[in-house]
Amino acid sequence: MSRFWVALAACMLLAMPGWVGATGFEAAVGVWQQSPSGDVSYKAQTGDDRLDLESRMGLDDETGLIFRARLETPLFLPNIGFMATPTTFSGKGTATGSFRFGDQTFSGDAPIDGKLRLNQYDVSLFYGIPGLKMATMGMFNVDLGLNLRLMDVDVEVRQEQTGLSESESLFLPVPTLYAGATLRPLDFFALEAEARGVTYAGNHFYSLIGRVRFDPLDHLFLTGGYRYDSISIDEQGLKADVDISGPFVEIGISF
Repeated sequence: MSRFWVALAACMLLAMPGWVGATGFEAAVGVWQQSPSGDVSYKAQTGDDRLDLESRMGLDDETGLIFRARLETPLFLPNIGFMATPTTFSGKGTATGSFRFGDQTFSGDAPIDGKLRLNQYDVSLFYGIPGLKMATMGMFNVDLGLNLRLMDVDVEVRQEQTGLSESESLFLPVPTLYAGATLRPLDFFALEAEARGVTYAGNHFYSLIGRVRFDPLDHLFLTGGYRYDSISIDEQGLKADVDISGPFVEIGISF
């Protein structure tokens, strides 16, 4: 939990200059039905050391909280976005044959307990394409900019029957590109999309989000949508190729 507060403090420090003269603000909290797929390994020596998240680690779907905020600033300053996505999966899997994870060799004759944490904290700085919103009478807007993602990663494998346990943690700052679009044909209805992504040195981080938004009352909005994350990490002996996807709902306020 301490890493959450470090990440939040870093994002707030980046956002502080934008509060001066802010022209708009919105924030939302919601729940995301998260379904994981892919595999992980730590100091793998053979293909048998790669653990499938569903079959070998037994990780289950989870429902997690999500939070985001957006600050609109005067024309000469970038707009600011913040998003927190804490994600933790756990379960009991079956080891089909012995395997190595870190410095331990686990037996194939006993079940294993797996845990994967992939917490993500994003702060974005972006501008709308000049004149587009005005030219479409407020109906369409596209934002382009940069995003800093803070990745809090932890993988743990335990085998109670043999008493073996191994884990590895990483905390990665990842700069990515950011793009967002909003289509609002009616005052109370909008379609929204966001994308964040980067590829470098065998790693990649992609997030794609689509929302349907309703504004039933002044300063109150509701959204429903779908999010897909693709994460590939190759750092310090830890390799993870993980996809997380599923629907979400949110409630928010805007001013």
